[in-house]
Amino acid sequence: NDDKQINEIEGMAQDISNSRQESMILKLRCHILQLITDKQAQNSKLKIEAILTDLAVGIEAIIKDVHCAIMLFDKQSEHLSPVAVPSLPIELIDSLHKLEPLDKQSDTLENTMACLSAGRTLKRKIITDLKLFDNSASELLKHESYRAACSEPVLSSKAKILATVDFYYKQTGKPDESDLRIIAIASDLLARLLEPDDSHTNQGYLPGNI
Repeated sequence: NDDKQINEIEGMAQDISNSRQESMILKLRCHILQLITDKQAQNSKLKIEAILTDLAVGIEAIIKDVHCAIMLFDKQSEHLSPVAVPSLPIELIDSLHKLEPLDKQSDTLENTMACLSAGRTLKRKIITDLKLFDNSASELLKHESYRAACSEPVLSSKAKILATVDFYYKQTGKPDESDLRIIAIASDLLARLLEPDDSHTNQGYLPGNI
């Protein structure tokens, strides 16, 4: 009947959409892995910032309603610093640069900045509705009318914070399973890229030290 035909068409369209997204995820992952391999090659001049930007741009191409930010952690200053922020407004980027060290953050600010919570607790932080927090910290996410956020910590093999991958949404609510899978893949790729070795001893991961 007509109802059955419509359901079949809708199901087919959803399958095609899912297949296309899976293809885009695989392509992005392979691209970043190749860049990591090139970076690790002897005499490579490839900048980490360029790899992170490719990753963030690729994520935004897959998830149309997300603005992605990658924050790197400097272990000397205890700061998270935005490095790949292709779509965030300048005002918000400036605010992120001015954040205090992780060990000095207040609980109130942590509630509205998912990256700070992820950096401190080493656990994924999801904020479903930023409007629930009526304080000055929420101004940091007001520039582009962001309404929700999700941050995934990137950890070393010793469970130390290396970075965060952050998704900013203009609608309230939780990330769907596909978004969570993509942010987990991004975290894994960053861990491969940023895992400390002898050459990084006593150095941070901010652009000037890379």
